[in-house]
Amino acid sequence: MTFLAVMSLLLYSCSQEETVNLDDDISTNVAALILSPVLEDFNTSNSRQQITPDETPQCLLDEIPAYAKIRLEYGTENTPIIATVEISKDDQGYFTLYNENLEIPVQSGETTVSVILTDFVVYNDDDVVIWVAPKDDSDYSQFVEEPLSRGWTLRAGSKNYEEVEVICFDDREVNMYGYQFFDITPIPLTDLCVFANYCLTPDGRHRTANYTFDLYTYSGETPEDDPMTNQSLYKLINDENRMPNTGLDGEVFYADPLCMTIPKGDDDNGDIAYLYWKMSLEDWDDYYGEAPDLTLSGYLTWNEVKAYLHEDGDDSTTDYIHLFFNCDDGDTGECDLSNPDADCDDDGTLNGVDCEPNNPANNTSRENDADCDGVPTDEDCDDDNNQVGRASTTYYADTDGDGLGDPNDSIVACTQPEGYVDNDSDPCPDDSGNTCEECDFDDPDADCDDDGTLNGVDCEPNNPANNTSRENDADCDGVPTDEDCDDDNNQVGRASTTYYADTDGDGLGDPNDSIVACTQPDGYVDNDSDPCPDDPDNTCEDECDPTEPEDDCDDDTILNKCDTDNPNWATFDCDGDGVLNGQDNCANENPDLDYDMDGCEDIPDSCEFITDNDCSFLIWDQTTASGGNPIYGIDLDNENIGSVEIQINGDSDVEIDFNLDIDYLLDDIYIVLDDGTTRCASNLGQGLNNFVFEGTFSEQQSILIYANVCPATAN
Repeated sequence: MTFLAVMSLLLYSCSQEETVNLDDDISTNVAALILSPVLEDFNTSNSRQQITPDETPQCLLDEIPAYAKIRLEYGTENTPIIATVEISKDDQGYFTLYNENLEIPVQSGETTVSVILTDFVVYNDDDVVIWVAPKDDSDYSQFVEEPLSRGWTLRAGSKNYEEVEVICFDDREVNMYGYQFFDITPIPLTDLCVFANYCLTPDGRHRTANYTFDLYTYSGETPEDDPMTNQSLYKLINDENRMPNTGLDGEVFYADPLCMTIPKGDDDNGDIAYLYWKMSLEDWDDYYGEAPDLTLSGYLTWNEVKAYLHEDGDDSTTDYIHLFFNCDDGDTGECDLSNPDADCDDDGTLNGVDCEPNNPANNTSRENDADCDGVPTDEDCDDDNNQVGRASTTYYADTDGDGLGDPNDSIVACTQPEGYVDNDSDPCPDDSGNTCEECDFDDPDADCDDDGTLNGVDCEPNNPANNTSRENDADCDGVPTDEDCDDDNNQVGRASTTYYADTDGDGLGDPNDSIVACTQPDGYVDNDSDPCPDDPDNTCEDECDPTEPEDDCDDDTILNKCDTDNPNWATFDCDGDGVLNGQDNCANENPDLDYDMDGCEDIPDSCEFITDNDCSFLIWDQTTASGGNPIYGIDLDNENIGSVEIQINGDSDVEIDFNLDIDYLLDDIYIVLDDGTTRCASNLGQGLNNFVFEGTFSEQQSILIYANVCPATAN
């Protein structure tokens, strides 16, 4: 685990609150500054102007600073100075030695000059970076009071002393801490990790929680009774509403501990609260669903934080703070199965009535199944005995009281109901004498097959499976009278002939418009052969579809997609370049290169872009480039190969410095400013290439640069 240390560096260079030393050794047309820019001999052969986050230095034990590389700008035109300055030490701490590059010229007729420090990097004797002054757009700017860039106004003929704050990494894996630097008061950093559980009920199963977490430094002497009352005492030090990484691993939902960098506390005041935290429970749709409005908060002392840090030799770990939402205080996470009011398996049934309180797959309650045999109480023959379940004995009705059961009338019951017997041996269920006298089928008022339809109207008076009545089906063909084409002829049943609509009167039927009828209705025919149901001439001429890009609806030899008269022209892509006509500034041109997606060729033919040898073509976009105003990085294949500096000079001209490392040279370049102003150049060579656009320009936000970049040995 890598940490930061924050320190203050006193560099002799005077601020307005300090005494300005008017030095006889200093010329009246310069102001001396004892500071630390980036590189004295800065060029593309040995370094880069921009210090990237990956190059933030690592703290090394007992390292002594040897020199600093700095970069600053002075005057109304922000003239850059890059220098390497040696570092010394006296009883006041470390400071930079005199360097003639830091005698800042004061314009004739003026008594002061403005200076802006943009870069500050400190090295040891082995040329290893040990400290860096963070910039205001870096991840570590929150840990210093005044990140770079910083500015001062210096008086002519004076020697000035300034203070610069720097940071370094604290590598806990080897227990090494760097804290020496210019008048340094170390503010080392460490990690704090949190984890949370959520219980649906106070005694329920502990579920992994999803949450937001805010962490503040606290500068009050004692904790507030109502936290956050005095907002000035709190400073947010992590991203607002930080959330843990959550997911599903197989069938297990998880949330990783949430870890963040925090400032270490003061060992001499280890019991004084210096941090305040607030955690809020959040929804987890696939796990526990919508979360209630629950928030936890509290203060932390340095001694409490240290309790979570464990070191063993060169190895170290950081324990997380374990927090609980809606879980009983002091609970270890194990649910008490003996607690009748808890629901240990979270199946919705409390332990006291749960047949299996530790099995979420079984939520059977004793309130519905007293003996827990899986048979509900109202279906169980003996709900106090789990060896007795549902009824399984069949009993048969004995309607004639002869002790013999009707095989066609039975029930299954726990015990023998009254009027039922345990056999199905009655040959004549309605005849106690079992003579089984035959029914008179000629009697129209009898119902010989007991199907509910009297013989006189029963289509099959001796078939109890068919109780069709002639009152509803006169010819007994199984087709009801109101559906039968001829209810007096059982050879004629339902309509079965399909007829097709002939809407255009050409004698041919529409295959998509038909009915089934007993006889042919008016306007219908018995065929489905009409190819054009609405065209009696059957020419089937279709109207042209103006939404079809490849059609030519107005017969002007111009396809719909390229015809500006077509109402859908803006939604088509005439030239096939992927840009719709409505947004295509060159709708009839398919460009080879269209980075800005305006439909036009990005680089005009007048620019001679020829990529040869081992050269590479790159597009540099100010909106996505690394670094920040005014200096950005140039990346090729994920490697930084130089920088672009963009400034507005005193004449409102745009100045662009395109600077490549010594291993590369610039062959061709095409520059597009925010307002579309362009510049093209070729055969430019190595090192710094400066381009000035004269005019009245505002701050540039989205410059595009197209360049052929070649190895220095390519040409």
